[in-house]
Amino acid sequence: MWVSNFEAYLGFAYDTRVVTKSEMPKTWNDVLTSPLLRNGSLVMFNNTTDWLDQLANYYGIKWESNFQNKLFSEVKPSLNAQGNVGVGCRSW
Repeated sequence: MWVSNFEAYLGFAYDTRVVTKSEMPKTWNDVLTSPLLRNGSLVMFNNTTDWLDQLANYYGIKWESNFQNKLFSEVKPSLNAQGNVGVGCRSW
């Protein structure tokens, strides 16, 4: 028998009073091109390795490295040091 002692779900949380479901990114690549998520509107837990490692496992290290470089140089998310709250959109 096998039991996981840790599971992580990668996804977004957003304020439905401010952003509609159709405006949210459908894929991880959409995160890089969405104008809604630019310049601090995307808020992430400051320990990004928790979820970026999982993307590298799924998409490959080359894809994840490119994603990470564009995420921090072009999207410019705000990093949350308050705790592991995952990835979400700040109300803007």
